[in-house]
Amino acid sequence: MEKSAFNLDDSPGFLLNQAVLRLNAAHDRALAPDGLTGAQWTVLWLLATGRAQTPAAVSSYLGVDTGAITRLLDRLETKGLVARRPNPADRRSVMLALTPRGNDLYPRLPGTVAAVVARLFDGIAPEEMTTFKRVLLRVLDNADPEE
Repeated sequence: MEKSAFNLDDSPGFLLNQAVLRLNAAHDRALAPDGLTGAQWTVLWLLATGRAQTPAAVSSYLGVDTGAITRLLDRLETKGLVARRPNPADRRSVMLALTPRGNDLYPRLPGTVAAVVARLFDGIAPEEMTTFKRVLLRVLDNADPEE
């Protein structure tokens, strides 16, 4: 990005952060009837899709410290949606899994989340969405710490 093109009032980083904050708030509102937050949904999604199986993996995906993940998992465990089990490969860690209740709830949640995303991206043409995704993927590639 050219230095002259950068403007603090409409910086891509600021706008992207604001979009993420609003997306998260919209997810919180939409998932409230199921007693969930957007962050809790993300944990359920990570577990249901096999993207994460440990608190450390969840922490890495969400970009928050392990203390916050512990509290988040505590709440999901209290709700009966997630269970922690000893890791047979490492006595110092635990494995995470959806409980039967979590497995029952999960299938209706992706539709709720998809509806939020569809509403927020309303009016954006498919080709614009394709470009937007490519730009985000490029940003993620550029942010890769392996330099």
